[in-house]
Amino acid sequence: MKKKLRNKNILLGTWLTLYNNNLTEIIASTNFDWLAIDLEHSSLSFKEAEDMIRIIELYGTFPLVRLTSISSDTIKKVMDIGAKGLIIPNVNSVEDIIQTIKYAHYPKKGIRGVGLARANRHGTNFNKYYNWQKKEVAIIAQIENKSALDTIDEIFSS
Repeated sequence: MKKKLRNKNILLGTWLTLYNNNLTEIIASTNFDWLAIDLEHSSLSFKEAEDMIRIIELYGTFPLVRLTSISSDTIKKVMDIGAKGLIIPNVNSVEDIIQTIKYAHYPKKGIRGVGLARANRHGTNFNKYYNWQKKEVAIIAQIENKSALDTIDEIFSS
């Protein structure tokens, strides 16, 4: 996804707010570039999001997760269940993006701890996952407050 964005390709996707494996599979099979699982404005659980990510990946689609907030616990859990990108709501400053990047990445780039989880195939694929996450995690900022416009250039250059 990041490669396509760098090449200025137009990417199409949609939002998922309901937990239904059949519905997720039908939508994932329609050749969208990305699907966003919305944890902010839905009652979806982490377990349900994990099931949805698994289905989305089966169709070669890029799974994004919109977070509820910038929280270390939420971000590491979402990354561990297999999110390839994070949509960060209500970004107001470059500090919000820097904090998200720290929580989403392992050291040296970040402070995320290592867990044997789905994203790294419970440790059997850790090295490949470690190298992937250094460059390929998509961090998408949602600007929802007029005050953030004062620092918009700084936010998007981080």
